[in-house]
Amino acid sequence: MSDAPALPIGVVGVSGGGLTAGGLETLSGGRAMVAAVYDAVRVRAEKLERETDRPMRVFRSVTKMAEHSGLRGAVILDSGWGGLWSARALCEGGLPVLWLADWPGEPAWDFRGAGRDLLVPGLRLRYEPSTLRLRERIATDLGAVDSVQVTTPGPLWEAADWAAWVAGSPVRGRDEEEIVTRSGVGLRVDAGEALSAAIVCDHGEAEWTPGSLVVNGEAVTLDEERSSVGLLLSLFLRRAAGGLVPVPSVDEVLAAVAATA
Repeated sequence: MSDAPALPIGVVGVSGGGLTAGGLETLSGGRAMVAAVYDAVRVRAEKLERETDRPMRVFRSVTKMAEHSGLRGAVILDSGWGGLWSARALCEGGLPVLWLADWPGEPAWDFRGAGRDLLVPGLRLRYEPSTLRLRERIATDLGAVDSVQVTTPGPLWEAADWAAWVAGSPVRGRDEEEIVTRSGVGLRVDAGEALSAAIVCDHGEAEWTPGSLVVNGEAVTLDEERSSVGLLLSLFLRRAAGGLVPVPSVDEVLAAVAATA
């Protein structure tokens, strides 16, 4: 645990996406403290406040939370009726925001404004242990990526973003049936019942799922000590504290959305 004081953050939605406000503090390893909360059902926020053994403010609206000068960032667990607007309101108030709620409709991402660069989409697939090990193997022995084919039951753009992340090159656009990255790697994303991918590289092939990785026919041992959300949260908090830390951006989401439209 770091000796630095915990960053005071606001949370929108007491729970959501399999997470809770208290769980965020645990995942942060003491680097974050939930100091403010808003929930569309006010009694849930008030219950959390009563159960917390330190000061915590319950806000009646996201806009009021954005005016809280003591916060260093905010995390969206459940946006309620507000959708992505909740994040935008906080960003426009100068707060960096990590979106960990369910994905909003694709058109919602296409917005402009002073706070646009402060919104961090919670692209969890990028930080799965299996993804991190895959990127390590690409860098060490598999070599440059030639192609990635993904099937997904989720949004096609999310899978396209993941595939581009694995290829190490941002999405450039679409060429007939393939999504093309800036380095020319071809990506194919199709709807399917389960999330999986086949990756072909210069020196071998890999088969990936969120919970497994097989490289050239051999299963790879995964380090399950750190969850994808825990790593994403750590990167976000370092950015919120003023560090120059690369995190996912709205621009990357928009490029992936456009390529899969």
